[in-house]
Amino acid sequence: MTIGRVVWRGIQAALALALVVLGLAWLNLVASSVMSDGGSCGSGGSFVVATPCPGGAWMAPAGIFVALAGLGLYLLCRPTGGPQLVLFAWPALFGSLGIQFLRAAAAETGAYGWWLCGVVFLLMAAAPLALVVVGDKAAFRRAVLGDGSADPAALAEAEQQVLDGP
Repeated sequence: MTIGRVVWRGIQAALALALVVLGLAWLNLVASSVMSDGGSCGSGGSFVVATPCPGGAWMAPAGIFVALAGLGLYLLCRPTGGPQLVLFAWPALFGSLGIQFLRAAAAETGAYGWWLCGVVFLLMAAAPLALVVVGDKAAFRRAVLGDGSADPAALAEAEQQVLDGP
């Protein structure tokens, strides 16, 4: 694998992560607008809707699928030895939604359900991080920095093996 190929795969992985961020941003945007309207909405159907959904509510399910597609592409495109940032997808999702719950709780009086959901979501975000950080610091370091197997000497050796054939 040449350096150019590693750089290209790194660019692809960065674009895939951008899809993940876009999907999470869409989901949080819709969550924020729905929570500011009281926390529930509906549209269509034969029932009377008390609170119609805000414009752009389609971005919530689309955001989920865009983020999942980005995670899948990141797994396919991540250069060998690069960071394994997929481990942070769960904390990013639940941490950001937990903050949305807490923001909505702070804006209303007596919103104990929002406080509870916010704290539970933040705990759900922190638990995997705590397990990785406390449990195995080497695994956390590999996840953030990569395992170093993509260094130029190893790439040159792997490229030579490919050129030499079996």
